[in-house]
Amino acid sequence: MIWAMGRYWTFRKVFPVVSLLMPSLALAQALPLVPIEQLGLRAPMGFRVTVYADERFANDIYAMTLDSQGRVVVTGQGYIKILQDINNDGIADSATLFATTQTGGMGLCFDGNDLLFSGDGFFSRYADRDGDGRADGTPERIFPLSFSEHGIHAMRKGPDGWWYLIGGNDTGFSRKNAMLPNSPIKDVEAGALLRIDPDLHNSEIIAHGFRNPYDFDFNWLGDLFTYDSDVEADFFLPWYTPTRIYHIGYAGHHGWRLTGWRRSWARPDYYADTADMILAIGRGSPTGVTCYRHTQFPERYHDGLFVLDWVFGKVYFVALRQDGASYRGQAEVFLESIGTHGFAPTDIAVAPDGSLFISIGGRKTRGAVYHVEYVGPATSVTQLEPIPIIGLDAVLRAPQPLDAWSRARWMPIARSLGAVPFNQTVADNRLAPSLRVRAIEVLTELFEGLPTGLARVGAQANFPAVRARIAWSLGRIPCDNFAPILLALSQDTDAMVRRCALEAVGDQFSRLDENAVVQALPSNLGHSDKRVRQAAARVATLLSEPAGKALETLAGRAGPRAVLTQTMASLTRKPLAGIQEEAISKLVVILEKTTRNDLRLDAVRLIILALGDYHLNNPSAEVYTGYESPNSLAGHEDLKQRILRAVRPILPSRDGRLDAETARLLAMLQDDDATTLRKVISFLTEQSPPSADFHYLTVLSRLRQAKLGRAADGDRPDFSAARSGFGRRAAETSGLGKTGARGPGGSLRKRPSTGRRATVP
Repeated sequence: MIWAMGRYWTFRKVFPVVSLLMPSLALAQALPLVPIEQLGLRAPMGFRVTVYADERFANDIYAMTLDSQGRVVVTGQGYIKILQDINNDGIADSATLFATTQTGGMGLCFDGNDLLFSGDGFFSRYADRDGDGRADGTPERIFPLSFSEHGIHAMRKGPDGWWYLIGGNDTGFSRKNAMLPNSPIKDVEAGALLRIDPDLHNSEIIAHGFRNPYDFDFNWLGDLFTYDSDVEADFFLPWYTPTRIYHIGYAGHHGWRLTGWRRSWARPDYYADTADMILAIGRGSPTGVTCYRHTQFPERYHDGLFVLDWVFGKVYFVALRQDGASYRGQAEVFLESIGTHGFAPTDIAVAPDGSLFISIGGRKTRGAVYHVEYVGPATSVTQLEPIPIIGLDAVLRAPQPLDAWSRARWMPIARSLGAVPFNQTVADNRLAPSLRVRAIEVLTELFEGLPTGLARVGAQANFPAVRARIAWSLGRIPCDNFAPILLALSQDTDAMVRRCALEAVGDQFSRLDENAVVQALPSNLGHSDKRVRQAAARVATLLSEPAGKALETLAGRAGPRAVLTQTMASLTRKPLAGIQEEAISKLVVILEKTTRNDLRLDAVRLIILALGDYHLNNPSAEVYTGYESPNSLAGHEDLKQRILRAVRPILPSRDGRLDAETARLLAMLQDDDATTLRKVISFLTEQSPPSADFHYLTVLSRLRQAKLGRAADGDRPDFSAARSGFGRRAAETSGLGKTGARGPGGSLRKRPSTGRRATVP
């Protein structure tokens, strides 16, 4: 055994604590990391790390889970194995072959004795009816999905008893995965998250726009989190998107637009129509994700995320802080590789005792499973000898309640108790919100939802978390006369409650009075919280044409923010309608009247969207994918000039995002104004970062042949004035603006790889 202890018994540093709006989580400074030379790792002081199983038992591990008995189960090419510690010494003694598989799997989850599996080109289920730890035969193939590094990945059973399955941008998701009539998304882009009924017959698409998320998990409020990947070859380029933690937006687009791994055009997360990341990590290769809902680790880790980076050999801990209707994250390194041992983590799971298992492998690397335990000083909630809990408490306080081993314990108890004690828990304002939230989830999964009277009481609860979960439950299984309860919650004072209520309204839209929905939307379309506005916009896309017109009138009275969100909804309803002049006219009016940069940014983005968005499929040059519209502006000269008159005065705004998007729009319009040219060049300074320079140089190369000084070669802008008027940096890089075949601009246009990381300073 190797201990990451240092001299922990003398460690008495007092941590500053910040209380958070979630149970048992407090932010504190990171624990110091100490080296474990024998393992080639650094770990926090107070934690013990051991090798549970090495490559002799399972090599090159792709994915890992724990079965209903809490045993470690791993998969790699050719195998699915159960690892067992028979003599309880903390080290695996045996590996039992559960099943053979040609490809191995990139997702595993047990449901009783059965195993859900992502591999061999299918989402499948292996049956083990006699519970002997071996599959009964070949798996039941539920539906085909591609197995690849960017293919089908992890699955989990959610708090509603439905299955959730995530996959990357080469999984092959399409409209055929939107089997249910109320699927939040029908036309899917890139990677996605599916929701599948308990019988595994039908699915719907609940989020998309991912590149390659490998795993995900739920927190105590039922919100979903994932860790998505980057394209490291585009590091330093303006369209580089770092690895990032998402609070997954229900029905949301998360920015990624394309399949494959070579092209990397994604919407920035500050776009009005894109889910924002809660934390940017940087370069890496994301794999496993788990939410720590146990008590063996110190309190500061409770309900935070552990996420894995395969390429740099790191395990991050991400503390979550509620921020309006979403969250913000703060990351710290929890484990990291040192030396030459090799530590490529692929998956992570919380054991029944609250310790962590972490598997390594992938791409023919060494396989192993590590075990991480807290052995430092006990805290008030970290007990070395946990107090047994029974009955109702055993259900409501069950650790990791969505994991197979935890379900095997609490679900029989819950069924034996019946619905009454859970109804009483929901209604009791004296109880902690975490207990009431779990009671709502149990009622939703096992007892056909909430009675009407209880839903009314819960909607008046003193904790926003309880009201939010009431709204969620009504979206899953509506009670009798649920509409007034749900619509009232959509006007709640808390942004998270509003967001959850609007998501439920969208799911139950066909059962609601459309006029009542229209009346509930204006205050949400103009809400200060982006996630609330996005949820309201989704509902607005479901309205009939007459109801949509009525909402347009109400939004106009609610102010420019509401108009922007309503316009976004109308654009979403007609994504392939060409240049949408009516929407653009409304957006231009807002630009002409407002001086608020946040409203300007959203208006500029939506004009880009109304022009057809990025030219993804057939750009004139790869570098221009995000700088030209797929639709011709021929015949729209008056509209173009209206946009230009409204947009030109914005530059410079002293808002980096607004400046960048305004310049992008001017590039799409191929502005021919000499003042625009001078303004864009002014962003090239001795202090400007290379990625920003690249962006503005690309914009410059799209502008029409406006004169600045004298013309070079008769038809190209000459940058000689920049040498004296706009600083040395502009002079150094001005040659990129020339697009002749022999110049660097021509190289960028013809060969996208010219701009890769190796050739950008």
